[in-house]
Amino acid sequence: MPAGQKLTKRLVESLRPAVSGDVFIWDTEVTGFGVRVKPSGTRSFMFRYRTPGGGNDRKVTIGRYPSLSVEEAREHARELYAQKSKGVDPAVERRRARAAKTVRELADYYLGQHATTKGNRTTTLNEYRRALGKHLLPKFGNWKLNQFTKGDMTALMHTLVGTPTAANRLRAVISGMYGVAVNLGWIEKNPCQGVIAYRERARERFLTTAEQSALVTYLNRHRNQNAADVVRLLLLTGARRGEVLAATWNMFDLTRKLWIKPSHHTKQNREHVVGLSKAAVEILESRQEKVGAASIFVFPRRSDPAKPIVGIKKFWAALQKDLGLEGVRLHDLRHTSASVLLSAGHSLAEVGGVLGHTQSRTTERYAHLFDENIHRSAATLDEAFFKMVRDTKS
Repeated sequence: MPAGQKLTKRLVESLRPAVSGDVFIWDTEVTGFGVRVKPSGTRSFMFRYRTPGGGNDRKVTIGRYPSLSVEEAREHARELYAQKSKGVDPAVERRRARAAKTVRELADYYLGQHATTKGNRTTTLNEYRRALGKHLLPKFGNWKLNQFTKGDMTALMHTLVGTPTAANRLRAVISGMYGVAVNLGWIEKNPCQGVIAYRERARERFLTTAEQSALVTYLNRHRNQNAADVVRLLLLTGARRGEVLAATWNMFDLTRKLWIKPSHHTKQNREHVVGLSKAAVEILESRQEKVGAASIFVFPRRSDPAKPIVGIKKFWAALQKDLGLEGVRLHDLRHTSASVLLSAGHSLAEVGGVLGHTQSRTTERYAHLFDENIHRSAATLDEAFFKMVRDTKS
């Protein structure tokens, strides 16, 4: 049989092994493309070439037949020929590719080492881990880094087109990952470059005065006063849910009416001082009497006082249903506190100081407010909610 013929399915299947040694048939359509038949009868597609600079002859295996069709193997051979024509040694390139990191390995490194050393909070890392575990790793985890392209990132974003905020957060995490990979020399280009973020729908939900009144009345009458106190403090301080739930007694100076949040407790990783209103202080003093020395947490778990409560999801879900506030999040209480302060004439800088918004230029200029301004903001919230809160005791 001639050593050079156009390889076809019929030809490959008709080849018979030799008694000893390998049989090679080289394709006449793509230079270097061929098939090898082992004495065992195993058929494998090959690519033969001379190393750059007129070096030695080499052969690399493309894949086995019939797992790989003749046309698929021929297309691979064309790619290898193109590499060789550019002065790239296909065998060396293959070894490099085999040693290349996978998307999962990059994610593990990013979450386990890089992001941790950059001071990201545990809750932030958990959000990253959930997003990657849900949207990226199931399909792309075993891919090599350079296999995940801009087109794949765009398609992945499209699967979340109905939730633009989630899509943009996922894009930011993946971009951060690949940025690290570029800096480490694991890959040359970030596939997120040029992928346009979705326009997010701004969410500005504030409770109306009537809704505020109904909410506080509901809190005053509810049998679960632990959860009710969580909501009251959210309203009276403008704090984030996690800040209230994980608050410890050593953060509070009730004499000076201050809540001094350490840097590890805040989203912005900076110490944040909040003035406490009379109502907030009364709530904390009452809780101090209830909790006593049993826990360092303001809201300890009933089953394990050494840990804070995780959340008030069931309580809030029931409240939403009872008050017709479906869709209103706990975080919207923070918006409500801000709206009360702004409506009362407090400056953006003062409101930013209460909420801990230190990223905007305006807020940064006035981040360190004087005590009187801190307490003036607290007094406004006190006036707005104090009468409602006091009714708890009546």
